[in-house]
Amino acid sequence: MPKRYNTPHRSRVVKTRLSEDEYADFTARLAPYGISQSEFLRQAIRRATIRPIIHVSAVNDTYGTAVQLTDNPYPENPYAAKFSLQYCIAAAIILKDLSDRAFTQENITNPNIKELMKKIQVRICPELDEAFRLDPNQWSHRLTITLKNGEVITKQIDYPIGDFKNPFDSAMADRKFLTLTEDVLGNSTSSRLLENIHNLDSLEDINILFS
Repeated sequence: MPKRYNTPHRSRVVKTRLSEDEYADFTARLAPYGISQSEFLRQAIRRATIRPIIHVSAVNDTYGTAVQLTDNPYPENPYAAKFSLQYCIAAAIILKDLSDRAFTQENITNPNIKELMKKIQVRICPELDEAFRLDPNQWSHRLTITLKNGEVITKQIDYPIGDFKNPFDSAMADRKFLTLTEDVLGNSTSSRLLENIHNLDSLEDINILFS
């Protein structure tokens, strides 16, 4: 007698057993993410963003002056961390954040960040160094990340965010405002203040701005 399931609410059949080949393929695809199969499925069900992790190396190519000022693999305090490309790259990957909140003594000693920093190499790129010599406003950085599965991800930025050649947009400005004010004013007050600033030209009383 065939097995029956009392699940009339389901409109699709979900396959729960994999063949050997399917299992091997799934395992290979999962490897770059550094999490268990069950955790991967839980995050996928929640529609969370699941990102691969670095297992091999990360290389930041840049101009000579930047290397002289920011090649610091062992920052000892939050201020030094702001001038450490190794820390900034690792913190951006691990914490998904490079606001002032990322530059704390606790994060500097975070074992995951410290381990990732060991894999990050900072070096002078003659091409980018020459570009900086010709245009001192061009602060080029080229980050190349190699994943365990051999995939290589490369991204180059020539002008820092906020430069007139790489300007802020309104959404970025709003995010930065909230990041800088929420810890001081609280979420609701910061959001209300931001809304009032956006409507500044329509306020009848400037005191409302801070109410």
